[in-house]
Amino acid sequence: MHVRKVFLISLCLCISLLYASAGDAESVLRESSLLGNLNHVQYSVEMVIEQVKGEKSRSLEIYRSEDDGEEKFLVQIVQPAFLKNMKLLSIRSDENHARWLKTSRGVKRLSSSSRDDQPLFDSDFSTSDLLQMDFDAYDFTFLENGDDAVVIRALSVDGKDERLITVDTASSLIIKVDYLSGDGSVRKQYEVLETQSIGTESIPLTCTMKQIAEGTQTILSFDSVILKDSIPARYFNSSQL
Repeated sequence: MHVRKVFLISLCLCISLLYASAGDAESVLRESSLLGNLNHVQYSVEMVIEQVKGEKSRSLEIYRSEDDGEEKFLVQIVQPAFLKNMKLLSIRSDENHARWLKTSRGVKRLSSSSRDDQPLFDSDFSTSDLLQMDFDAYDFTFLENGDDAVVIRALSVDGKDERLITVDTASSLIIKVDYLSGDGSVRKQYEVLETQSIGTESIPLTCTMKQIAEGTQTILSFDSVILKDSIPARYFNSSQL
């Protein structure tokens, strides 16, 4: 009886630690960011798409605004001129998440599911890669917990999407994401190559997204960051896309 009691106590302790670890991993991701935790900000970004047939570039503007738990996110092309109307808009709150993609074929509303992802402006980024992930759709566990960085495994509830996310512990910046195939190999990889400081926040200076099998990559270079008191609501109006 004594051995059985000790076994049950140990089992309960292991289960408690497992749930605590999962909860802590999710908390770390909720407090982390891809572009820095800046509430009202405008980024000017150069996108270079390197493909087998050659190279093409776009100049982007990114607007992010967060108030009362609602995050609004707009990415739009400003150059070249013939692509200027292409945009990605995301509006997320605790209850809802809506995304719209505007291309030369018009405006399409996307579901919040990663399965509805599409290439972002013909690049190696998808329409969800720069957005906060849907935490309710994933389970999280620590794989590595180092002094400088932690690695968290994010597995979708349906088992169809698995990612290894590396977070810098000092800045809470997501510095690497490995998107895994069913066999565990890396099919796509996001990585921050250089960072810059905006006040107390660390954000990317240069980052890449690579499609491993295709041998292509897209490079984002953040040329300027402008902090704002607020961003006009018209920037995030889906009816004006």
